[in-house]
Amino acid sequence: MKVSTLLFVAMLVLSNCLSLMAQNIQNEGIAYWAFDDLDTPGTKDMVLGHLDQIDGHYKSVAGVVGKAIKCDGFTTSIVRDEEEAPIISGPFTIEAWVAPQAYPWNWSAIYNQEYKKQRGIFFGIDGEGRVGLHAAVARQWRECISTATIPFMEWSHIAATFDPEDGMKVYINGELSGYLKVQGDLLYDREFPMQIARNHQPSPPSSLNRAGFVNVPAKFSFDGIIDELKIWNKVLTGDQLNGNYQKFKPSDAPQLTWRKLPKIQLDDAAFGAFYTKLKYDEDWDHLWRDDQYPDIVVTFDKKKHSMVFWKGTNYNMNLVTENGKWIADQSAETFGEFGCMEHMSDKQNRYSHVRVIENNKARVVVHWRYALADINYTIANTDPVTNWGDWADEYYYIYPDGYAIRHYRIHGMDDGYSITEPALLSNPGERPEDNIDMVAVTLANVNGETSSHSFETWPSDQLQGGRFKNSVDDEVLSVINVKSNTKPFFIYEEPGGIGPYGGGRKEIDYRLSKFHWRNHWPVSQIPSDGRFVLANDRVTSSAITSPLAGMRRENEGGALEGRFVLGLNDGSMEDLVQFAKFWLNTPEIALSDDSFNYDGFSRNDRAYHMTRNSRTAEMVQMEIAADAQAPLVNPVFIVHNWGDTAPSISLDEEVLPSEKFRYAIRNTLDSRDLILWFDLALDKKTKLVLSK
Repeated sequence: MKVSTLLFVAMLVLSNCLSLMAQNIQNEGIAYWAFDDLDTPGTKDMVLGHLDQIDGHYKSVAGVVGKAIKCDGFTTSIVRDEEEAPIISGPFTIEAWVAPQAYPWNWSAIYNQEYKKQRGIFFGIDGEGRVGLHAAVARQWRECISTATIPFMEWSHIAATFDPEDGMKVYINGELSGYLKVQGDLLYDREFPMQIARNHQPSPPSSLNRAGFVNVPAKFSFDGIIDELKIWNKVLTGDQLNGNYQKFKPSDAPQLTWRKLPKIQLDDAAFGAFYTKLKYDEDWDHLWRDDQYPDIVVTFDKKKHSMVFWKGTNYNMNLVTENGKWIADQSAETFGEFGCMEHMSDKQNRYSHVRVIENNKARVVVHWRYALADINYTIANTDPVTNWGDWADEYYYIYPDGYAIRHYRIHGMDDGYSITEPALLSNPGERPEDNIDMVAVTLANVNGETSSHSFETWPSDQLQGGRFKNSVDDEVLSVINVKSNTKPFFIYEEPGGIGPYGGGRKEIDYRLSKFHWRNHWPVSQIPSDGRFVLANDRVTSSAITSPLAGMRRENEGGALEGRFVLGLNDGSMEDLVQFAKFWLNTPEIALSDDSFNYDGFSRNDRAYHMTRNSRTAEMVQMEIAADAQAPLVNPVFIVHNWGDTAPSISLDEEVLPSEKFRYAIRNTLDSRDLILWFDLALDKKTKLVLSK
């Protein structure tokens, strides 16, 4: 038989099946939504002919049969008011084809016609992919929940039945998966509306790590595709439901795309900061009320990694490796009535924003300003007189070698704040173990001694004050061993204060991962400051370390101030140790005369600062007392009032090749400053001359 004939026969059989089913549902159905008509302003109930309103954002996509509705997880709902809602008064069956993009934050309706868990019915899916029929039977709220779960990113046929004499049953792909023996009639009336793909009332997310008091209701919809939603006025048998599943079991995957962290374009990259709008997911992107340039990406001309300030992580700086592994961080953090008060809680970036301060060949400076807010957008320590609370300004000084200084200033009156918890981000479908080695952290001190730490078992205990077990002494450097060629690293001022996130306290379900694993952040829009991962269906975060970065109040009543080094390294551990020595024990310099004034070395921007005092001065000579304990590694020099002239540079009386340094003239309101970055590593006394 020819292929065309076989195709015709198959289509004829399918057409007859559809025609018969449509006829049956018309005769024995309460309601039926095929979702083939979404180009109209609504969708029609094929039994009653009622055109139901669709609220929120949605798409028409390929379904199991014809078209289906793709719900966005945030706003989508199909509604009908109580006067016209379907009447379900006796035995019934409800069935649908669904393909979740992600599991809901808690129980989410596929079909919802209940009132405060007192009357009506609810048919939906929970945060682990279990299917449930909840109903008021014999004047009590009953819940029949499947023992099996449905997958995300795949089609599943789900169904439930109710028989007043036998009780409630739940089916997945034609197989019985839940049974609740109960007798009695439904308590059902028409005093409340019907809703598809959304709950009537917000509900708190499940699996909260502070559910005892941070229990704020969240608004969300079903996240994924729904097709062929039918409600029958009879109980279909298991064989009939299995037949419905087998008859229309799709061969094609659902029209869903994995939601992955933005991909950073690194081909032909130049060193510099670029305003942009990073794409994540169409439904998520649609929520935002922003314009063309909300994000900042810093790239490097000789390195295949980037530093990313993205609204999805509320603008903390992300270290993104050459193969797309993301390490994020936290902001300044305090604690309040509704949990953590930090940038992660500012889901809409009401207070958090970034801007580029400097962008030239020698360096990039990005400014991040934010409030320390809770999940209700209340700012910490708000003064009832001035109405000002806790705010922070942070400056990232980024150089061509891929090293940056994070200089933070916290305008708050607490004695101290948490400031850093480097965190691995993982895409849906991934576990932390897919992105990071089990030996996840390597520590080092300035003597070059190292220790490596596995998370195979928990690597700390309370007896060690939260530090890693068997850690090297006086560690100041940590490297996060993500599965990439470039490794994120951090250098701190306070030795001996680096431990795993949580220290001696671990909050881990080892069935899922041996690392801390949360999905309340990033990108999440639910009001939560901590939710344990139940499945790898969303972008997740795993805080790896909890370092003591240190901060001190600059003066009485002033800001708390601190800094540390962070970046991505494709070299050796020795390279990082040498830089740590330089930053922590910087060699002294001496100028040859007083035509230039030496203003000192600042760890805040890793730069030697000096000022040209005389307009006639054409040259500055300096002796740099570098040695093995205080090496000179990729130093930066800033000469205030230099003017507009390009510099000539000699090192130990030899002209320095242009490829060994980069310079820029910074124009300010009152000066023209020279900024110099050097590609040098020296451990001996050196003479440096800068000439106009």
